[in-house]
Amino acid sequence: MSATLPDIPIARLVGVTEHQGAQRQCSLVFHLETEGGARLELTHANIMQALRFAQESGAMPALPEDWWARDGGTNGC
Repeated sequence: MSATLPDIPIARLVGVTEHQGAQRQCSLVFHLETEGGARLELTHANIMQALRFAQESGAMPALPEDWWARDGGTNGC
């Protein structure tokens, strides 16, 4: 790992669940698992909120506002 990055475990995608009838940004749940077996679930909204945070913090280049508009917002579930 880089000297500037914390030692954060890498998680791989092990599945995706779609919940019919849920709010659009909450209908997709991504299931992740680390090499150590720790499991984590993220909704589409969680991922979009993380992207917005990274953008606002300057950790990534800004995405165009029309890109954000296509998503319909970043409201949590």
